[in-house]
Amino acid sequence: MMNPVQSTRSAYIKLSLFVFLFTFTWAASFGLYAIWLGDKAGLDGVEIGTVFAR
Repeated sequence: MMNPVQSTRSAYIKLSLFVFLFTFTWAASFGLYAIWLGDKAGLDGVEIGTVFAR
């Protein structure tokens, strides 16, 4: 059985990894979403900016 320090460290590492991956995937998907809006949806820069501002 793990002692409390090891358990806390393990939870900290897992949570840190989760938060990093969550933030990274959101940041990557927002960039791809902007490209998609321009290419596939046919929006110009001002319209894409409006989508992100709302």
